[in-house]
Amino acid sequence: MKRTYLWLDDVRNPNQYVWIAEYMPEYRKFEDEIVWVKDYLEFVNYITTNGLPDEIFFDHDLGDSEEATGYDAAKWLVNYCMDNDLDLPEWHVQSANPVGKGNINGILNNYKNFKEQKESPKEKALEIIHEFYYNLPNNGFLTEGVNSCESRYKEAIQCASITVRHMMDVYASALHSIGVDKETAEITKSPYLSAVKEEIEKVRLKRNGK
Repeated sequence: MKRTYLWLDDVRNPNQYVWIAEYMPEYRKFEDEIVWVKDYLEFVNYITTNGLPDEIFFDHDLGDSEEATGYDAAKWLVNYCMDNDLDLPEWHVQSANPVGKGNINGILNNYKNFKEQKESPKEKALEIIHEFYYNLPNNGFLTEGVNSCESRYKEAIQCASITVRHMMDVYASALHSIGVDKETAEITKSPYLSAVKEEIEKVRLKRNGK
């Protein structure tokens, strides 16, 4: 079956043997296709016109410093896949910019991990809330007293929200520690955890009758 390789790079020619050997060892000259796009707009135009390729290769620095980067292309790709409920194609980053490379891999791995979650955000939110609830002692009454079941459940919701927020901060710190810049790490906090936090907030509002 024909494979399509989408190569985003303003300088490196993907048809040169050195790049094929390093990044596309399974490339078949007379069966597969290499598409060379040199900037963000060409990247977006190719995918919106032709759909996702089998593999994508990212450079980070694309021309002048004010030009959109490979990271911008990666962000667009994640949004495209989220909007269309698609898995990411295989990807590689050939950029010599270590920070840029980390940023691209960070946001793409983030989305990949989100798609691979087997438990829905709603299920995970309820699981965390209930784990706190069943470990908080109550007085046995539904609504009466300081330690009623209702008051304890509200406390469990608050504990769950704080816990997930802390997990998101830890996740951002972990991204920063592997070379993802702080601003990008904040932007790319786990979308799965963000969705869980939103579900916890929905439970809180519903419990409070809002």
